Amino acid sequence: MISALGLVPLRQQHLSHTLFGGERINEKFHKVYKIELGSLDGSFNCNFDAVDQDIICNDVPSVSYEPWIEECQSMNIQVFNIENNSGPIDILVGEDVAGRLFTGKERVLSSGLVAIET
Repeated sequence: MISALGLVPLRQQHLSHTLFGGERINEKFHKVYKIELGSLDGSFNCNFDAVDQDIICNDVPSVSYEPWIEECQSMNIQVFNIENNSGPIDILVGEDVAGRLFTGKERVLSSGLVAIET
């Protein structure tokens, strides 16, 4: 993803990772990049630092086509990763960044699922 975006590292940072269950992986240097993430309509941009990691998570299964997807479409809610669009995670956003992306708008679907606007 980094090379596809043509990003240049700002600096290096020494980090260790802790996996689910508490297992700690050896420390290593990661390149740090500035990422600009924006809304699809261009009305909002957010800048944050991101570190490189070859594999964040292997293939994430796509969402099966269910009736709630049509309900989302009728509300003009865009849903991604449907059907044959599975693959690895390219960018994983932490809660420190995700909190800046949430608009506070929510829609409760008839199935009980909640769509949260970012």
